[in-house]
Amino acid sequence: MTTPFHEYFEVSPTTIQQSVGARVFYKPYLRALNDYDVLLAGITDAHDMFHVERTGAPFHVVLFALEGEGQITNGETAQPLPAGHFAILPAGQRAGFELTGPNWRLVWFLLNDCPRWSSLQREEPLIRPARSPASLYPAVLTLCEEAWLSEFDQSFATPALTLVMQLLQRELNTEPQTSDIALRLQRLFGPVLLYPARPWRVDALAAEFGVSVAHFQRLCVRYLGVSPQQMLLSHRMNRAMEMLQAGIGSVGEVASAIGYEEIASFSRRFTQHFGMAPSTVLRRRN
Repeated sequence: MTTPFHEYFEVSPTTIQQSVGARVFYKPYLRALNDYDVLLAGITDAHDMFHVERTGAPFHVVLFALEGEGQITNGETAQPLPAGHFAILPAGQRAGFELTGPNWRLVWFLLNDCPRWSSLQREEPLIRPARSPASLYPAVLTLCEEAWLSEFDQSFATPALTLVMQLLQRELNTEPQTSDIALRLQRLFGPVLLYPARPWRVDALAAEFGVSVAHFQRLCVRYLGVSPQQMLLSHRMNRAMEMLQAGIGSVGEVASAIGYEEIASFSRRFTQHFGMAPSTVLRRRN
């Protein structure tokens, strides 16, 4: 059941916005946002008039100011949000943000009020310097554009989302609150590094973890940032890189050691993963 809350918007036609949402009625819509408890993410280039205020919203608002002038509001009080800073507007309060100069460029997120983002819950809004907000803007822009292009095939939008969430968590200096799940998943995949040649299967790993394959897929994307298939591939390729850099065997021997019967198939995968051929790694070592 949706919690009722009040929203006020005053946005000029000259303001340009792009966003992507986690619900089917948003356009564009990206289901994978739900794996990170993100309701909406977007960018704003505000001009002339831009004022948003909410009371009792069941989500946190995180704003990154890149350039221009604006402020956040907390009831009847206001604070400037300088470029290069970000603001957290906690859920459940009366808070907003508005343009105070000729223009204001923002990256913003609406994050569900849930255990994953519990560190954002506070008594009043917070402003602090951002580490590298400029990198968030092109990442979120790419996410929005790929979500439009990937209405039926979200294979490109999902990696873009993974990057955006990594950048956001770095800025917030926060990790998912359910880190025990991430730790259990990491332990589950640990033996792949030790025994990469074994015929590892996602369904068997899901059964060992005690969940269905579909749920296991979602957990891996949510807490590890990649699918289980990508995790298996990454562990095998990392082990291959370790062996090549240590001079343990030829390319063919390394391929066999991590479970590949064909050298060509291994070389192709390795090159796609690292951007260089395994033979190049050996040559550089020698």
